[in-house]
Amino acid sequence: MKPWQREYGELYNDVYGCSLKTENGMGRDQEWSRARIIQECQRPMLLLQDKQNPTLAARTIVAWMVEDGVWNWKQPDEDRARVLMEPPTKAGERRGLVSRRRDLEPSVMTVDAIEYLQQNIYQINQRVWEKMLKVGDCPGFLQAEVERVFEHRLPEAPLFYCDWMLDWRTRMYVNAYGTLNFQGDHFNRSLVRWGKAYKIGDNFNAFASVLLDEYDVTKENYKDIIENFVTYRKENDMDYKVLDAAFAMEEVLETGETSYIVQQDATCSGFQHIACLTGDQALAEIVNVLASKKARNDLYMAVVDAFMAEGGYWAEYLSRINRKLIRKDLAKDTVMLSGYGSTAEPIALKFLGYDGKAKYINEDGEMTPCEHTYDLVKKAVDQGQKVVFLPKTILREAFKGLTPEQMIDLALDLAVTFQATLFKKYPAIKGFIDMLKEHAKSFYKEFNKCVEWVNPVGTKIYDLPWKVDDRGETETISYSKEGKKYRVNILKLRHNNKKSGFPPCFIHSFDAALVIHIILQAKKAGIPVAPIHDSLGTSVEHMHIMPKFYGRGMADIYNDKDHLKDLFGMKLKQDSFTIDPDKAMIF
Repeated sequence: MKPWQREYGELYNDVYGCSLKTENGMGRDQEWSRARIIQECQRPMLLLQDKQNPTLAARTIVAWMVEDGVWNWKQPDEDRARVLMEPPTKAGERRGLVSRRRDLEPSVMTVDAIEYLQQNIYQINQRVWEKMLKVGDCPGFLQAEVERVFEHRLPEAPLFYCDWMLDWRTRMYVNAYGTLNFQGDHFNRSLVRWGKAYKIGDNFNAFASVLLDEYDVTKENYKDIIENFVTYRKENDMDYKVLDAAFAMEEVLETGETSYIVQQDATCSGFQHIACLTGDQALAEIVNVLASKKARNDLYMAVVDAFMAEGGYWAEYLSRINRKLIRKDLAKDTVMLSGYGSTAEPIALKFLGYDGKAKYINEDGEMTPCEHTYDLVKKAVDQGQKVVFLPKTILREAFKGLTPEQMIDLALDLAVTFQATLFKKYPAIKGFIDMLKEHAKSFYKEFNKCVEWVNPVGTKIYDLPWKVDDRGETETISYSKEGKKYRVNILKLRHNNKKSGFPPCFIHSFDAALVIHIILQAKKAGIPVAPIHDSLGTSVEHMHIMPKFYGRGMADIYNDKDHLKDLFGMKLKQDSFTIDPDKAMIF
């Protein structure tokens, strides 16, 4: 390893509190390719280098992967982020508070919120754990972490803590990748409970509604799920969170209390922010920011109804299918991805059920992962490479007998049509996205960097102006050790205005600010809170309070304010409306 590579690798660990070896292991946990792991570390490495050369950054990362012995995915268990047996004393104690960014300084409010979250006490859900052992499909690294907690705690009280970190938009994440992380997959989430049980009080109806909406668990079926879960898991791949919810229902009915972490979701939170930023009353009503004739509106179903009313081939095809299924399988992906500034192409891949594992032949004649880039997946299809599509159930008849080329074209047609319906019914969405993209272009042209802004809790935010080449141009990164050559092809990283990423990241920064508002209200009231992005986890005892905190946060951020004008000089706000802090916006 060259001296400069060693220097930057050590600096990466010192600055970010997370070694390249750990980055490799955490990426592998998420089933990232070797190329993807390198690319995820390239941008933070560039911040450490004076010349900011992407190729040199990649060479440093590859050198460390080889020298650390993790080139072939040996798991760095001894260096993994794990849960804690004692609460952290301060934010950012174990790794950099802002993940992979040395240049951002979180506001006082943000740090205060993080430090409150770090006082939460959790416990292992032993009933789910027993079932998991019977089925025998718990990931090895997760099992090792559960056993570690049991070794340090009394069997009847397997308690633990988590430290937290931020991404550059100030979204909050548990610093425990793949190990007892309630923000993780269903294995992890089902094993994590509050450290004590809370009484249900008068919140049973709200609690039952959440379990029904999220997991189809009811008073009528919870016993069947508990008794037959091992069979349902092995034969039908039933989610462990369904079991967790069934146990919670049983606990509430038999004892009146449970340690279950209830997640209360906002109704299309990104569109709530867009409605408030643009002053669009129709959009504000359909996402429950403003009162309307209905107690609870549904943007997804409104788009389905408008789509079906338009007529045409797809409306005819879907006319025999329950609209609730259309909402679930088509509208949610279309609406959510469109709100993130996505074009129709990624939505088409969602409809197709693309597995993300295709490879194409690059300009050097080598097989290269497509990841989830539409143009590269289409290139792989055109080259005749193996591409796995498992279309949504309601679309399988439409795709039956088609070639991969025909499938990808037909899926794009559906995605374009569905997205056009959303934008036609609520034009403020597209107006917002287009204006922010244009601002990103002009800002980059003038200053050669990405847009900067301050979020509503006082943190200055900006993206790094580097993006992988969407055209599929690659470069080969190599390293030699003891006569053996290691090489990997990665997509080239180029300086870029990041215009497509600006609208969703701007919204995420406001979403994060809202969550920080809510956490600080919870701190004042002494109430536990466990956020998963725009979903707010709390206890069954406090379910009725969280919507009030949410409403107050929205009112504080948006009433009598025009953020787009103040931040960027944009005249996009159509109207001014006042948010009622007592209006229910999460359920």
